[in-house]
Amino acid sequence: MNSQRRVGPAFAMTAGVAGALVLAAMFPANAVGEWNTPTDPWEATQEWIMTNSLHAEPGMAPIPDSIEPLEQTAEGYFLYGAVSQAGSVMFGFVNETGGVTCGAAEGTPEEEPEFSVAECGWGFSDPDYFGAAWVELAPASPTGYRHHLRSFATQAELDASFADHENSAE
Repeated sequence: MNSQRRVGPAFAMTAGVAGALVLAAMFPANAVGEWNTPTDPWEATQEWIMTNSLHAEPGMAPIPDSIEPLEQTAEGYFLYGAVSQAGSVMFGFVNETGGVTCGAAEGTPEEEPEFSVAECGWGFSDPDYFGAAWVELAPASPTGYRHHLRSFATQAELDASFADHENSAE
């Protein structure tokens, strides 16, 4: 009788240890699986912004707490506003795979008011997408920024828009 009592607990202990080893072996595959990557498009885009701003020109990296999504396009791009490490306004037109960032590397709105606004235009070739935007600090706004985003069907339309803008400033 004693031998039967010893077999049961030994078998249960062996099965428990084997199960623990199997779970421990499976942990690394589950810890780095697809489930822990951001599924929300803005979260994935923010991750791209922060990862790629590590290589930015000095002063052009955004202050993480200042990044605000302003608009999302039908193509999945986000226009975001931020304050750069240099203290000037900057913005980006990006998705989780890339985009464009605009702003000034030097100067703050306190030093020179023009650093409270950033504007630029861009063109992507795959797919064809041409756009322009400006972003301005606006502390009274819910996001802290005012902005205007425009898209164009062709590079010529984008160029004409900037030519009109330059002519109206004269």
